[in-house]
Amino acid sequence: MRQKITRDLTVIARYYIKKNHGKYHTGDVVLRVRNDKGVEYLVTVRPTNDQSCSCPSRKPCYHLEYCKGVEEAREAAAEQVLAAKVIADKLTQEVEAICAEVSTELAATPARELAPLNGNRPFSLLRR
Repeated sequence: MRQKITRDLTVIARYYIKKNHGKYHTGDVVLRVRNDKGVEYLVTVRPTNDQSCSCPSRKPCYHLEYCKGVEEAREAAAEQVLAAKVIADKLTQEVEAICAEVSTELAATPARELAPLNGNRPFSLLRR
């Protein structure tokens, strides 16, 4: 049984294709990667799961696996950020509603009920 060798990869650049152009289609992600030997390859990750790599390998290579994992992690992080924004917006609306309630209650309370009874002096048991 052959042992799988893990190699280090570095993503140098990430390109998101916005318009059809040549062999690239809208929604494709092209990653320029460099392996531990310093060789650079272009890896194309498509939404249709039709990936390609510029390396000489004839079977799915470790470049493809690594880049698919990078894109999946990126999508998961984007979903978490979107969920956090939705929660933050909901909490902001709730806080604004509570503030509006409190301000209307304070506006309806007569000023004499809000005034201090001791004339802003600290509490004291002794009479002055």
